[in-house]
Amino acid sequence: MFIDSGEIPTRSIEINPIPVPKEAESIINAAKDLHTVCSENKVSYRTVGSLAVVGAIGRFHRIPGDVDAWYDSSKAIILRDRLRELGYSHSLVDAPGNIFPNPLEHFVRDKNVIELRGANFTERGIEYPIHIAIPGIPIYKRPEIQLVTPSVMAEPATYLFGNQHIVGLISNPLEELI
Repeated sequence: MFIDSGEIPTRSIEINPIPVPKEAESIINAAKDLHTVCSENKVSYRTVGSLAVVGAIGRFHRIPGDVDAWYDSSKAIILRDRLRELGYSHSLVDAPGNIFPNPLEHFVRDKNVIELRGANFTERGIEYPIHIAIPGIPIYKRPEIQLVTPSVMAEPATYLFGNQHIVGLISNPLEELI
């Protein structure tokens, strides 16, 4: 059964720690804050986006501008409150024509930027709603579908950036099927 407990995963991808360039330190600090808050409060999360790609390929191919992550939406209030306690300001960002689920939760402290989307961590995997893109129709009037990242692809993996652990998705889910 996949339902994630929010515990730090036992699977660890730490063959070699990924060296962190100076330009990426603020993003790694933001990832550290997210990891700490989620670990202490048993909030399941997965880093996605460019930082997840860095973890999967084992090197910085470019410097990410933020930390993108999915988190267990049932723990939204806890997560928001704890990040605010760390000094992050919170806003909702939504662009007209946005095809992604609901407004993005945007947290900023100095140069540390975290962008979060709530999701449901279920037996099937990680589920999140997405509105079908229909030009000229506001997002709240669009039909909604559930996207599912299947459980085999949603299993957590811990990557080591310098000395900081970050939970992401496994880099090659097909290996898990063999």
